[in-house]
Amino acid sequence: MKLIIRDRDNRCYTHEIVTEVITIGRSSSNNFVIPVDDFSRQHCQVTVKNDFFFIQDLGSKNGVKVDSRALTPHVQYSIYSESMIIIANFFQLILPGGKMLKNELATEEIRLLKPPVK
Repeated sequence: MKLIIRDRDNRCYTHEIVTEVITIGRSSSNNFVIPVDDFSRQHCQVTVKNDFFFIQDLGSKNGVKVDSRALTPHVQYSIYSESMIIIANFFQLILPGGKMLKNELATEEIRLLKPPVK
């Protein structure tokens, strides 16, 4: 099983799940290192227990959103393979069995939310 983080340019970072707790951030002390300035040194933590997934923002600067809802730092939330998880404003976290968002669809959704130009 792997976690995948995809950036806005469709580059993917992958991490094999071998421990129950996976810390994500730009510091080399994390299990899943993303060497990008948008990530805090220790950005968030994903926990896997009995095939259930949980996420916790570790007090990051740019936050974590699940299904468009910003998470309260240091509170653990349940997440599912179909959850839309955004880290540091525009990095998508994809759980095992989850799907990548299509950039075209995301652009179309944003376009639909904007008021018509007169």
